[in-house]
Amino acid sequence: MDGQLPDGTGKEAVSKIRKFESPKTFYKLNSLLVQNRIDFCSILSLSGDAVPEQKKIYANLSVEEYLQKPFDKAQLLSIVLRYTSLHR
Repeated sequence: MDGQLPDGTGKEAVSKIRKFESPKTFYKLNSLLVQNRIDFCSILSLSGDAVPEQKKIYANLSVEEYLQKPFDKAQLLSIVLRYTSLHR
């Protein structure tokens, strides 16, 4: 999740994702009321913002990992492997 998105902020997007994960969330699909099917989605925040509080802000939004740009491939790969079945 990037902190700055074309149609809003990463914080807004994370809040919407976390709301959708809620087991009591329903949404309309072709006039049908459907309960969500997402149990949990791991989110990695990528930020070019050098403000030290950014990591804490995203942690409060239940973002699992935070990387400040620029980051190297090894850092990203380590996090991806930690949260995917490739690690097992």
